[in-house]
Amino acid sequence: MRCEAGTYDGGLTRVAPDGGMRHYGVAEGLPAPTVLALAVDADGGLWVGTTKGLARQRGAGFEAVPLPGAEGAGMVYALSAQPDGLWVGSALGVWRHADGRWTQPAWAPMFQRPNALLAIVTDAQGDHWIGSQRGLWYQQGEQAPVPVPLGGPAIPRAISALLGEKGDALWVPVLGRGLGYLRSDWRQMALFQGPEDGLHGAMYRALGRAGDGGVWLGGLGGVVEHLGADGRIAPLTDDLLERLRSVKPAAIAEDAAGRLWIAHRGGLIRITGDAVDEWTAEDARAPVPPGQVGFVLPARDGSL
Repeated sequence: MRCEAGTYDGGLTRVAPDGGMRHYGVAEGLPAPTVLALAVDADGGLWVGTTKGLARQRGAGFEAVPLPGAEGAGMVYALSAQPDGLWVGSALGVWRHADGRWTQPAWAPMFQRPNALLAIVTDAQGDHWIGSQRGLWYQQGEQAPVPVPLGGPAIPRAISALLGEKGDALWVPVLGRGLGYLRSDWRQMALFQGPEDGLHGAMYRALGRAGDGGVWLGGLGGVVEHLGADGRIAPLTDDLLERLRSVKPAAIAEDAAGRLWIAHRGGLIRITGDAVDEWTAEDARAPVPPGQVGFVLPARDGSL
């Protein structure tokens, strides 16, 4: 199994099947050592978003990729491979790369910082759900995106993760409120909130697909839960939760072998059944770079 992990201040790290680490930084062509986003496009190309612009893997290294029409190399917050191309959310707006060329939607300036695009999901009709620094949006056809009410006080809430489902439904972590589920008509949202709905956490930053069709949730205090396709919520075992208590998950993913990977401020964790493997900056054999590991990326073949 292969795992690629983006870090804050430590560049990009590839985890080999034997647990060995290979690091990529500015010397290997990355524009900056802080990685904010990772994605693999339809052709298998690896793209990296950094605090100083976009890069694409070329051979054993990386090359900077300028965004057409952009004034300088802005911070790249999000990369998302969707059926209609690779979407780039930058401090300078939104771009899409498809069929070897770049385009910008007319509404791209709406998503410049401080409302930068952080996540995007394309539905079966080719329309888009967008998570930004100031909330959730829905975009249809050529129309400009419209805000989607999330309930509660009308204050901006950053939406940094979205997870689409078959039938065009959507999972949305809502800061301070729990986990929202929007149906395909997006007119009604069911909210999973607190113990009364079976949740053990209140703030979820990481969402990932589970191999059984459910969803993995990663919350503060190491609260990792599995939401099944039938709506049932199950946390990890007490022993595993105790082991994770000091962890703040930034990303979570299940690989093809059913192992759960958790990226966090202190490094990288892999859970196989009841066994836990961990890589930190102090690891004598295969250390990860110092700083937060912010992303884990599933490979095209289903591995991680």
